[in-house]
Amino acid sequence: MKACFVRIFLLGCLFTSVIACSSLDPSRLSSLTLDEAKSGSIVEMTAGDVFVIVLEGNPTTGYTWELDTLDATIVQQIGEAEFTPESDAIGSGGKFTFRFQAISAGQSFLKLLYHRPWEQGTPPLNTFELMVIVKIQNGG
Repeated sequence: MKACFVRIFLLGCLFTSVIACSSLDPSRLSSLTLDEAKSGSIVEMTAGDVFVIVLEGNPTTGYTWELDTLDATIVQQIGEAEFTPESDAIGSGGKFTFRFQAISAGQSFLKLLYHRPWEQGTPPLNTFELMVIVKIQNGG
């Protein structure tokens, strides 16, 4: 009985150690969510990592977030931007969500514009900028 208890105790310690050491290092996360507060930042990723940008907006005003600048050989947009309203009320604002994947080593400047696309020559109401540095994961 004592030997059984010791085995269970040791297995429990091993399990706890594995849990404590797994995926707590933020640099090893494969998915990252960024908001307006991160505009102007530099983000380091590993090829294959996915990141999401979530920005406030209201398309009923005619303004929309659009991708302006991106090196698609390094970072690719996954699908189209999605808008999720904050409520069911007509004309309510909400959040635009963009998804991207780091695909090869290098650096890419990413810029999103919040503007009315038909207003040529008018500066955007807001911008989101990010420098993405993509590295290849080492084999260890």
